[in-house]
Amino acid sequence: MKRISSKLALLIIAIIFISSSLSMVISTIFGYNFKGEIQSNQEAMKSSVVTLYQDHNLSMDEIIQVLKNNVFFITLEDNLYGYDLSADEITSINQGQSHYYSGKHSHLPYTLFKIDNQYIKIGFDHNTTLFHTLASRFGLTFFSYLVVGTLLTVFAVKRMVKPLTKLTEATKEVAKGNFEIQVKNKGKDEIRLLTDHFNQMTRELKSIEMLRKDFITNFSHEFKTPLASIQGFAKLMAQSNLSFEDQQEYAHIIVEETERLSHLSSNILKLSKLENQEIVTRYSEFSLDEELRHCLLVLENKWTEKNLSLELDLEPVFIKGDASLLSQVWMNLFDNAIKFSSKNQTLQVQLIDQSDCVEIHIKDEGIGMSDEIIKRIYEKFYQGDPNHSAVGNGLGLALVKRIVELHQGTIDVESQIGKGSSFTIRLPKT
Repeated sequence: MKRISSKLALLIIAIIFISSSLSMVISTIFGYNFKGEIQSNQEAMKSSVVTLYQDHNLSMDEIIQVLKNNVFFITLEDNLYGYDLSADEITSINQGQSHYYSGKHSHLPYTLFKIDNQYIKIGFDHNTTLFHTLASRFGLTFFSYLVVGTLLTVFAVKRMVKPLTKLTEATKEVAKGNFEIQVKNKGKDEIRLLTDHFNQMTRELKSIEMLRKDFITNFSHEFKTPLASIQGFAKLMAQSNLSFEDQQEYAHIIVEETERLSHLSSNILKLSKLENQEIVTRYSEFSLDEELRHCLLVLENKWTEKNLSLELDLEPVFIKGDASLLSQVWMNLFDNAIKFSSKNQTLQVQLIDQSDCVEIHIKDEGIGMSDEIIKRIYEKFYQGDPNHSAVGNGLGLALVKRIVELHQGTIDVESQIGKGSSFTIRLPKT
């Protein structure tokens, strides 16, 4: 497999070579000015030959010596048989006109004319020192151009591809499960942006991996505990010497544990569905204050059992959303507030109609939470009570947060140990 650096280097070198070659070809094909200059110079030399011969009575040998230079040469031709000339061109030369050959195929340009009975040729001398110097310098320049261009291209490509090589090696580490890898790049181009995104990806993968391990641990614990309890009490019930009261107690515990498993499975399915859902599909307009009152009535047995006082301040508000989903938010928050409150305390619920949103405040006077617990309350299976003395599975607030987010809302909490907790939910009106 070819490395990208080799491909880029070969591509740039090919571009250099092709562009240089095409430039030479184009300049040769369309170099009319260069050919015209040669023709003009040869015409000037012809005029000089005619002037020296007719006005100064110099012989042709003397004229050739006088006009000799490093670019053009003058020779005497016996006839025109060696030249590919038409009858009209020969006639024109014999009448004193000059014929200019532009140098097609492999021949260099030359001029033919006639003085008295002598045919004279003025040609471009490719054997002169000047011609060889120009040719050699052009060849050296072209060769140096290719060599230097190649070396600079290879160096530049290697420097440019180096960050990509680092990224390639880093991706191999990620494939092995190493999410600690980070790639350094001090550039300010697209590769720097790609590197930053790669580093962000590895950090997210590391976080997800930690959450996955924590999820598996907590999930296993949450399932094993009721299963072990069910198994243990079922074995006790299988004993023949149990009293009727013990059997009833064990059966009641088994029912509670099965309900706990059922509730856990239901919440897991709900959360899984919500996590893969991006928008709320069942939007309808409903009375939020009536919905809050209805949820409190459903939980009436729980808050009357603890003799809690309800302080309700609910402004009449209509919002658009999924009423059934949002009812899970209120039921969960009310249930938690009741669960962690002591007898004869107060539960406050306030609904405020703002200009662009509605605010719901749910405040209890219960046990409260520490800062460490507040940081983790929305994690799946996390429970602030390490002994799980309160009934629950740590999925309720994760569900609450996801439902609020699906409605483009926010949820905040304030709490102090021994002074209760206050949840604030803000939902847009539309």
